[in-house]
Amino acid sequence: MENVKELHGRLFVLNSFFRSYSCFIALEHKCQELDREFGGLCPFTHIHNILLSDAVTSWCKLFGSWKDEGHWKKLIPKEDHNKFLVFMQNETKLTLDEFNNYRKEMVLFRNKWVVHHDVNFKQNPVPFFDTAHSSALALNVYIRENSDDKIIYDGPECMSDFGEQVAQAMLSKIVAPKT
Repeated sequence: MENVKELHGRLFVLNSFFRSYSCFIALEHKCQELDREFGGLCPFTHIHNILLSDAVTSWCKLFGSWKDEGHWKKLIPKEDHNKFLVFMQNETKLTLDEFNNYRKEMVLFRNKWVVHHDVNFKQNPVPFFDTAHSSALALNVYIRENSDDKIIYDGPECMSDFGEQVAQAMLSKIVAPKT
């Protein structure tokens, strides 16, 4: 992984995923209370849905369709694909088949609900994000540990902590509505 431009592009998408994922989780049980004073306008529920859509889209840029230019397979050298897959399986605690089934579910959700609203799509519940989170963490760690030594990484040490800090910053500015 010597291409600085490609590396920074993937790290940018990872940052976006962790910001959106963490803020989505932080708002999950607060929207109803925050929206109460706005009647049927529901601005926080809308923001929550946008964060969900962005998290799904960002994750799919990295793990979705194998032909996408942003997919991890385009960054990690082909001879190291199996090494990364083993690393990711250890981090996610999933077999490759289980991960691929999850990946297909996320791509279907992105395609039929997030990007193209298919009115005939029988919506399952929103996919759980534990696997998206753990696989994105695995990719971030793998990239940092395996990139060329000449490339200086100046991003967060732990993307999970970074996401939580972003979510806390967001929530610290939201004033709870008066009841």
